[in-house]
Amino acid sequence: MSRSRILAIASGKGGVGKTLTSVNIALTAAREGVRTALVDADPLSNVMTMLDHPLPERALPDKLDDPESQAFIVAPRFEVLFPQAKKSADQAAGLVMDLLTDHRSWLYERYGLVIIDMPAGAESDTYFPYLSMADALLLVTNPEPTAHVAAGTLLKNIRKSWDKRPVYLWHNKYVPRPEEEFDPDDLIGNYNRNVDKSDRIEPPELIPVAFVPPDPTLDLTKADPPVLVDLHRSMVDTLDGLADAALPPLPSPGKSGFRSSALVAYFLRKTAGNENPDTLIADLEKFLGAEKLPDEVRKELRSWLVSTGSSPLRRQVIQAGEVVNLYIGDLETKDRTFASPAGPVSLKAVDREIAPLLKSLSCLPSNSPLRKMAGLLLFRYTLVKLFSSEAAQKVIFTFLPRRDEKGQSVRDRHRQIVRLIGKDAAYQERYFALVKKLYPVMSRQLNHLVNTFGLQSLLFRDDEGSVARNAYARLFNATMYEIINSGLGVVAGFRFRPSSRAFRKGFDELKRHLVQPRTA
Repeated sequence: MSRSRILAIASGKGGVGKTLTSVNIALTAAREGVRTALVDADPLSNVMTMLDHPLPERALPDKLDDPESQAFIVAPRFEVLFPQAKKSADQAAGLVMDLLTDHRSWLYERYGLVIIDMPAGAESDTYFPYLSMADALLLVTNPEPTAHVAAGTLLKNIRKSWDKRPVYLWHNKYVPRPEEEFDPDDLIGNYNRNVDKSDRIEPPELIPVAFVPPDPTLDLTKADPPVLVDLHRSMVDTLDGLADAALPPLPSPGKSGFRSSALVAYFLRKTAGNENPDTLIADLEKFLGAEKLPDEVRKELRSWLVSTGSSPLRRQVIQAGEVVNLYIGDLETKDRTFASPAGPVSLKAVDREIAPLLKSLSCLPSNSPLRKMAGLLLFRYTLVKLFSSEAAQKVIFTFLPRRDEKGQSVRDRHRQIVRLIGKDAAYQERYFALVKKLYPVMSRQLNHLVNTFGLQSLLFRDDEGSVARNAYARLFNATMYEIINSGLGVVAGFRFRPSSRAFRKGFDELKRHLVQPRTA
């Protein structure tokens, strides 16, 4: 960034991930070498709790005379201003006003990026006076009607202070749902449809920058990484991909008059294969808003649905996914992260589904588009078997930095975040030693499964036909990185996590807009 930028981050209501987004944007910028300040202007904020950092003992002043005394270093190149408890929203707003009016030059000299984590809510106007002093406004929401109504209300209330400047839109927990009446992409439309005509607004210049999917690994309530839960979730993701890839080719829209072939594909790919074709076609017509599809189209679709239902492999994949999801639910009810559940669905039930499925997948022809996905499922299942061992779990447990809290050893999330963001050399060396220690164990587990069930055809191989050990090493390293850092509330640096890729894309898009010079 050519000069310091001030980014205000708002939300119409609480619970949409505004502060989590603010913290992660700050951490990502700091990790890139940008000295970043997070101004905690939200009286209900939990920034320091999110960072697992103790609150400063000194109280907030009513008037800001010395901004440096209110800047607390929480990670390399990352400082938080005003993290203490606030007497009121007015006190917080007054301190931010002082900061932006009397100490703006100090901000510009000290930081490359200043983020203001604004109060959640749309009705209060306590923060409107300082909002106009920001260079950019990021509005955080999620795909839920009340969140969109609250965000629309905020946009209506800031029209005068923000004028006609663009507002950047950040979607959290984003899942496209075109088959439902609620469109998560149409914030203004959802707002206008749910308020009185007198309260409706003209669409401002809303620029979507991020569509971050749900990510249970960001759950900060877990003391330690929920290893088995996360590994089983990764198996479900792979099974979903297999179910999708096992579908026969979708019928081409051709001259059928389909409103959107993409919408048709989305709808049809959600079929489980055991539905009544005529009922599904009727649902599709309702989904597309068509009174009745042409007879030729109905015939093509019916034929496709029948062929989908006649695929035993796809049904096997879907059934396996259902059992794994049930097991995840059982795991999540346990108090201890590494406890072995004894609920209605056991790990043996998962074994009874996955092992035969892998055997079926191993019989696919070598040119099948499902082969690579099947190989990935084998790898994921190998990790599940590996970390079902208490010895493997203990290796992870002892690696994590810990501290004593009321006589109990607890995970020190703050120390781990600092080492992760600061790219601490000693921490990275310990991490690679951990990977080096566990990789041979994983390899032996993989070989055991392959030899036991005859799954040689599912092994990843290089161009010479040998087992692609480098590919397995990269996959294992990426998975270990995910396991170790799960539950930190941090998305920076995760290459394979869908939410991290979406966050990174959103961050880069937001940065592109921030470096553009502000017009007068």
